[in-house]
Amino acid sequence: MSGPRAGWLYENKVNGAAAEQLLVLSENDWNDTMRDSIVVPVMRLTGVAPNALRISVDETPGLYAQCTLVQSIAHDGIGAPLRVCPEEAWIRTRLGVRRFLDIDRRRTSAAKPSPSPERTEWWPRQDDVHIATLPGIPQQKVVSAISDDDWNSTASVRHCAAARLTSRGPKANRVRWEVPVSGGFVVAGDLSALPYAAINRQAPAAKKYPQRFSADESSRIALRQQTALSLK
Repeated sequence: MSGPRAGWLYENKVNGAAAEQLLVLSENDWNDTMRDSIVVPVMRLTGVAPNALRISVDETPGLYAQCTLVQSIAHDGIGAPLRVCPEEAWIRTRLGVRRFLDIDRRRTSAAKPSPSPERTEWWPRQDDVHIATLPGIPQQKVVSAISDDDWNSTASVRHCAAARLTSRGPKANRVRWEVPVSGGFVVAGDLSALPYAAINRQAPAAKKYPQRFSADESSRIALRQQTALSLK
């Protein structure tokens, strides 16, 4: 059975969500195999201009793809197909997500630039591993921040992109996107827009998990994300 199609805009059926539409980013092999798809929420905004991470979807005034909110959404939250995303917006959105997830630096294991943090309060560092409460999941899960530290340390920012760790695996249906890490696996398309308030800073992850991903682990995850999220 076919899932949603990469590069298409869909109605958003998630209860209480601010986004009007969802742009499906994940490749069709993922969409047809998994029970969710990776999407970029498309929101109606006023008083803002497009930028590298906020992409004007088409000629509709004020309709923007929010690359900083890229996340996995269960298929029952993805509504009726609306239209194919215009080519320029599709290209710019993938470039924005690629930039937000720091794909190019992570995949080459290049040294991280030192951020110029604006925040005076705590913020999650890229590749650090934490316990967190994910939306719609009652049990706390193990996650790692993957968005870059320039974003994570910005004073006004209240969420980061996070990858979820699991000790279960490998599984035949997801082996194409699994990355072995210390203590378990990361499935490349299992992404959350994680609020900082959902991170449990007092509870360390179980000892079988690392305190942070190594540069090699982060690189391998980035390479699999590049495929799963149609970022080639």
